Amino acid sequence: MMDQFPSNNPNPVLRVDGEGTILYTNKAASPLVEYWGAREGEKLPQTLVNTIKGILSQKKPEKIEINTEKKTYSVTFCPLPEDNCVYLQGFDISSFKQAEEELKKKYEELEARERKKELELTGAEAQPGREISGKTQTKQALQDSPSFLGALLNTIPAPVLSKDREGKYRECNEFFSREIAGLPKEEIIGKTIKEVFLKLSPELADAIHRQDLELLEKGGKDSYETEFPCADGTVRNFLVNRAVFKDENGRTASMVAVMLDVSELRRNEKKIRNNVKFLETLLNAIPNPVFYKDRKGAYLGCNETFSKMITGLSEEEILGYTLPELADRFVTDFPPKFPTEEIRKLIENSDEYHREELELIKTGGAQLEEYEALCADGVKRDFLTSRTAYRDEKRKVAGMVSVMQDITRIKQIERNLRDNLHFLETLLNTIPNPVFYKDRNGAYMGCNEVFASQILGLPREEIIGKNLASLKVPITEELKEYCHRVALKLVRTGGKQEQDLKFVCANGKTGDFIVNRAAFRDEEGEIAGIVGVMQDITERRRAEESLQNTVSFLEALIDGIPSPVFQRDKSGIYLNCNESFASQIMGLPKEKVIGGSFEEFQKRLPKELVEIYQLHDQELLGHGESQYYETKVVCADGVKRDFLFHKAPYKDSSGNVSGVAGVMLDITQRKAAEEIFRKSEERYRIAAEQTGQLVYDYDIVTGKIDWAGAIPQITGHTVEEI
Repeated sequence: MMDQFPSNNPNPVLRVDGEGTILYTNKAASPLVEYWGAREGEKLPQTLVNTIKGILSQKKPEKIEINTEKKTYSVTFCPLPEDNCVYLQGFDISSFKQAEEELKKKYEELEARERKKELELTGAEAQPGREISGKTQTKQALQDSPSFLGALLNTIPAPVLSKDREGKYRECNEFFSREIAGLPKEEIIGKTIKEVFLKLSPELADAIHRQDLELLEKGGKDSYETEFPCADGTVRNFLVNRAVFKDENGRTASMVAVMLDVSELRRNEKKIRNNVKFLETLLNAIPNPVFYKDRKGAYLGCNETFSKMITGLSEEEILGYTLPELADRFVTDFPPKFPTEEIRKLIENSDEYHREELELIKTGGAQLEEYEALCADGVKRDFLTSRTAYRDEKRKVAGMVSVMQDITRIKQIERNLRDNLHFLETLLNTIPNPVFYKDRNGAYMGCNEVFASQILGLPREEIIGKNLASLKVPITEELKEYCHRVALKLVRTGGKQEQDLKFVCANGKTGDFIVNRAAFRDEEGEIAGIVGVMQDITERRRAEESLQNTVSFLEALIDGIPSPVFQRDKSGIYLNCNESFASQIMGLPKEKVIGGSFEEFQKRLPKELVEIYQLHDQELLGHGESQYYETKVVCADGVKRDFLFHKAPYKDSSGNVSGVAGVMLDITQRKAAEEIFRKSEERYRIAAEQTGQLVYDYDIVTGKIDWAGAIPQITGHTVEEI
């Protein structure tokens, strides 16, 4: 905050607390602090301390003239009770005081010559010759003194005036007549302030005239500050120093006043006050705790957040104390808020922090540190504290300023994040698939143990931060280059990708993998890299190949069966068939049959046959049992043939009936042979009955005997009885 003060101000500026400790000085104040024998951080003499305490209690500014033997200053003490401090703003009036003294001496010399003249004139009758000489010398002295006095007054770069006992202007310099009155000197001498300054308000003119007469009456000297209109129409601030001169009889002869233009000083004072007020408001508007200290580590100031949140004390109870002193006061002067152990730690930590701060002030550096602090509400919080040494206008280290950032929530988020990262790392390592992720440049950011050990055969520490091409692994250079190009392309375009690739794994064996890659984005929505998951399909690929061989074998086997074979699902969609079924039954290529429905092809069949097929299918799907039945089918060549249908349900992995598989056995010739045999047998039976013979047929497999012929005539029993 001190850096905001105008250190290049040519006038002295100081800030002193209520105990008299100098908090800040600019370069122009060096003669004053040297005269007082104090530096920043040290106390002023006790007489000044008492003066400061009085000014703070009265809450009114006060001007004091201070002579340092080398220079003379007019110093205004401006109290700031809310901050328990006083601002000292000085103005070097040495040249004016010197001119005032010289002017006084010349007046005294002039008066001495006038008295001498009177004495010489008294004895003129006795010595006529000397009278002429004395008159000549006196006249010359009277002529020389005003000339010298006028020249001296005109060399003073400030308005100078003199008034007689009646308050009329007796003398003035050109600066006063030109810049203040705007009149020739002849029009000023012998007149009062009202007669010279016709535009001046009567109240102000009367007040100044009355003050001048009062000083002329009581004698002595004083100073006061006032606003006064100048000849150019501007109103300026003047510090008026007045002194009364007496004649040899001790009677008031005249008053001399020097007007010091302090307008710029007052503007600077206002700017300083505004800046200070702004900085104090700014500090209190900062949500972070802020404080600053002097070279000895004593608090010079802080904002409300620090006083309330960290210490729980008012600013007045903090300023002027070091951290260890404050910790001791906290224990002894204030009600206990925390357990004894916490208090002990607080005191120990305060000593350590104080040593660190003094070392920082000594070296003039800066420091950023995290630490845990016990706050006024009894809660421990994490803070990121920035401490920086600040310098005065002489570039010497004057103290330290610190800003504390409450990072308790951030630290908790960090802990949660570490827990989440640990969880994700554990999760990654429990995934049986190789997993990896890369940054925008294709370098590995991380991977799981499966990827590290089974794919690359390296510890994760040797993988992270490197790209695939730089790793000594059994993967071919061509594949490394290809994978790197794919990763960079995904980083540019986003999206995801799935590929089948062959990798030589850490065990030297080649495996088949499905590699799924996808770009991931950061919190700002920008692509930050890619993540990849590898699925080992080596065994599945082998199983697929084996299955494909089996399917090919079964396809060849089915196509090699001369009888029509078909497979339909529950909806009547043909899933498979052989060439015999497609060509002989449907009269279509196999490709057009598969995928078609029974409803599409039923128009090729007679209505009664369609009904039979549907009835048998519904029964089979409902009961889940195999069927054997014979029926006639109109084949693709238009010929109606007899077929023996053998249909069976097939089931899915859950055991539910999914459809029908069937084989059609052409029994047309067999049916014809059976018919011929039946007719032949019938004829033989009739012949046997007519000839009175007994005929039987013995089945050697089943042991069944069929009888025929003239059974009743021969045996006296019917065929059924036998």
